[in-house]
Amino acid sequence: MKKILLVPLLGLTLTTPAAHAQGYVQLYNFGYPASFITYTPGGAPVTGGYFVGFYYGVGDTVAAQNAAMAGDGGEGNIPNLILATGASAVAPLGTVDAGCYESMTSFGIPGITINTTTVTLVVVAYNGASYDTSTVRAHSQAFSMPARVDPAFPLEIGAFAPGFALIPEPSTFALTGLGLAGLLIFRRRKS
Repeated sequence: MKKILLVPLLGLTLTTPAAHAQGYVQLYNFGYPASFITYTPGGAPVTGGYFVGFYYGVGDTVAAQNAAMAGDGGEGNIPNLILATGASAVAPLGTVDAGCYESMTSFGIPGITINTTTVTLVVVAYNGASYDTSTVRAHSQAFSMPARVDPAFPLEIGAFAPGFALIPEPSTFALTGLGLAGLLIFRRRKS
């Protein structure tokens, strides 16, 4: 009788698809100069007042993602990927070292299986409450990296991410120009 029950249970176990788990990455780029974030114009690494986050998707969809973002000047919206949310999905930019972001916790990406560990990411940097509402913002090109199943040993995004430059909106340049013009006029009147 025990053998009869054991055979169907063993068959069920062997045909069950791989269980979904989480893969982990860390929003960290200290020590990876190729992934530093700079500011345009000037090209200096960013210090303080900005935040970094990322969008993600399971699988290697880099080519399709970069094609979808082509022509947006590096500051457009991020289609096809999911915005990472929560404390481990956002890090301050340039507060410890210029151009660096350093979150000390790992971010869990759902939908990772034993056989599917590659994820596609796009890193974003911005100066406001969110990427979508910021006046100075930019995003990286899409890139892929492995997501580790163990949250204690996530891979650091900076080891795979390309660097990019923050771009102020044209209206920010216009306001800056108007401010400078006003200062010059005021200075000439005083003379």
